[in-house]
Amino acid sequence: MYAILLVVLQTAYHSIGNQSLSVSVNDALCAYRPGAVVYLLDKATGSEITGSNQFSGINCGSYLPANGVVELLSDTSLVFHSACMTDGSSTLPIDIEIEYTLVGRGLEIRYRFEFLEDTEVLSPLEVDFYIFQWDSLETRNQTAIDECFPLDGGSGFQRFSGDQIFRLAGGLPEAIFILPNNAKGIAVILDEENYAYLSLRILDVEAPRENCAGPDLHSVIPAGQVEEYYIRFSMDELFAPVFISGHPFGAEHSAGWMIDELPFVHPPEGWIWSFTTVSSGDEPTAAGLISLLEDHPLMKMNFLILADAILTPNRDSVWFEPGCEDSWSHWHCTWRISTLAPPEYLEFLLNIQNDVYPWADRVRMGSHGYHHTPNPDSSYGGYHEFITYEPDEHQERFRVSMLDIDACGLDTNLVRVIRFPGHRSSLSGLQAIIDHGFTFFCNGWRLIDWYAGKQFRNQWISRFQTVNGRIWGSNSVWWGDYYTVQLNLSHGLIVRYILLTP
Repeated sequence: MYAILLVVLQTAYHSIGNQSLSVSVNDALCAYRPGAVVYLLDKATGSEITGSNQFSGINCGSYLPANGVVELLSDTSLVFHSACMTDGSSTLPIDIEIEYTLVGRGLEIRYRFEFLEDTEVLSPLEVDFYIFQWDSLETRNQTAIDECFPLDGGSGFQRFSGDQIFRLAGGLPEAIFILPNNAKGIAVILDEENYAYLSLRILDVEAPRENCAGPDLHSVIPAGQVEEYYIRFSMDELFAPVFISGHPFGAEHSAGWMIDELPFVHPPEGWIWSFTTVSSGDEPTAAGLISLLEDHPLMKMNFLILADAILTPNRDSVWFEPGCEDSWSHWHCTWRISTLAPPEYLEFLLNIQNDVYPWADRVRMGSHGYHHTPNPDSSYGGYHEFITYEPDEHQERFRVSMLDIDACGLDTNLVRVIRFPGHRSSLSGLQAIIDHGFTFFCNGWRLIDWYAGKQFRNQWISRFQTVNGRIWGSNSVWWGDYYTVQLNLSHGLIVRYILLTP
């Protein structure tokens, strides 16, 4: 009892205000997380917005900001600082700073997270806002379909990536959350019985998809890295957000295609090393893609290389290099590009890289794995590379794959995009691509996911990191206007495109 009383006595509320709002922030753990808004009064209506729940409360699983200090910067601005996060018995070395500034009938919030040591983040690092006092929520502005749904406890979990506007109505004065940087706009809505939260995801964690094994996909953030996020909350009736692209060429709205895989032709569909360099050529896959590039002069593509294509049709042709019997990375087959492709095919690849063809300056080489299958016993059936959790083997797989790409005469420094076989990967596959310099990946076929009783149709942005680099991802089979546009080529390849974000 004494300990509980001591905590209460050590907690102080610090207040700022203007003619429209009064706001209080706590500096230590009580019923609220340190640094959260514990009181937000709208003077025009007399409404208290937080509902005595977390509003701008930070957590990372069981870790919360440690007790900190609040500095009043002015009558309308303050900053909270905490030196780390804690679960009561251990700490995460994340220095946190939150600045609150009143602007009219709204609140600007700036978050700063500095990682003081290499930090493995095993739970989502996020900021929670209680929104159950409103009746409905509308999300809009970027993803495929503007969503509007009641906050009645029936929607459950929903995830939105890239949306910038979250508008609340009914019950309380109409309000809006603005997440201006859509590359960082990963939001989760949790609408359960008697409560609802909007959560901004700073760092994501995801369970392995489908039949992938191993730990959750997560990041290891290097010492010294700083993450900064900004949110604006407003109840001002005249507030009209205007967005200016953060990218100098407006790349938030560009589309990129990932085409798997090279070689385009698989026996018995024809000569495996067939190709054409013109849209009128007699190899239909390359001709069709070139035609798209000609018809759409701003389109960009990635041709994904499957460097040693061990697939079900040729799985009986595989052999291993002497002395490497224990590593699937050193088994090879009759469809290995670096040793079996004729010189003219290798020249075709090199000419694409070097922009020799009129359309080639908009095409880059990427990766579709190495063998497509995880081991000799799984070459039949629905098994794919990187669904197992094998850190050493997966690092070796990409080392060998890059050696093969180099042997083809290609610049491995330009191979920076990947779509995993089977649309998915374990943590060890994800970490291997980061460590080998990839910067963008297809993070899965999300049409099979369901949220709030409906098929997931929007963009799914991912960002993961190791101490060796970071990677962004977006889902395949996703269209900004959600028209089901597919190019079905002779051997059943479906061309997919995905939205790129900076």
